[in-house]
Amino acid sequence: MFIVKKLENKNKQLNYLHISSDVVSCKIYPNLGGSMQELSFNKVEIIDGISHSEKGLKEFEKTYASAFLFPFPGRIEKGKYSYKNKSYQLEINDITFSNAIHGLIASKPFEVLSCKIEKKEVVIDLNYGYDGGISGFPFPFKFKITYHISNNNVRLNCIIYNTGNSSFPFGLGWHPYFLSKKLKESEMNFSSETEFVCNEFMIPIDSKKRAMHNPFRINEDFYYTTYKLSDNKVNFITEKYKMEMDVNNNIIENYLQIYTPEDRGSLAIEVMTCPPNGFNNKKGFLELAPNETFNCSFNLNISINA
Repeated sequence: MFIVKKLENKNKQLNYLHISSDVVSCKIYPNLGGSMQELSFNKVEIIDGISHSEKGLKEFEKTYASAFLFPFPGRIEKGKYSYKNKSYQLEINDITFSNAIHGLIASKPFEVLSCKIEKKEVVIDLNYGYDGGISGFPFPFKFKITYHISNNNVRLNCIIYNTGNSSFPFGLGWHPYFLSKKLKESEMNFSSETEFVCNEFMIPIDSKKRAMHNPFRINEDFYYTTYKLSDNKVNFITEKYKMEMDVNNNIIENYLQIYTPEDRGSLAIEVMTCPPNGFNNKKGFLELAPNETFNCSFNLNISINA
């Protein structure tokens, strides 16, 4: 039996929906970009989210934990890009490297459209409407998130609607951190033959051939690395659980970024439709025409180790 509780806070960004059963526990923060800040199965924690506090909100500004990255994932060099012979300047919110980073919706308030408790899952619909008011991206859109939460699987479906009168460029990514207390012994498995090379400002400037030898251990390595995926499946194997992420968006090219936080208690596994600086390097470049939609699902299949 599933239970859904709505918990409110003085700071509305900390309001969350708690979905639970005898097996699963999941917390979704509608006013923090509709992000999922907790996920566990059989009391095994899977997703590393922020602490439920003002300090946690400060953490989110740095980590983007489980944030949806739209209209661009990763960085845009110096926040500048051109589209249809017109130049645009995005806000520089990556102060360290003087770039724009991770899009416009990560901390925006989403409206809860519906919450349905069904026999085998809970289905939650969230929506955010953008009016095109930022000069760096003057293209209105709606972004809908649907969570399907069951006792062994979570599916996140994103639908993007172009509500304006002109087409716009876009990329989409999701930024979850997966927990592991023994990260160096944890393993990854994905198919890729291309790794990107970045400059000192974390902007891809080249790529190189690199065949993956799967599965491979994280060991003591620190990753801040982007790959072009040969298929849309990524596996993460820890001492307590196995996770398979299957991405469905009908896009031929998808990309993966792996990031190791300094505390080495988790691994960010980000599947994206384009690499960083996609508006400029045109890799994975997508456009959405007026009144058209784009659909993408991130499917997490979890098995707990016996």
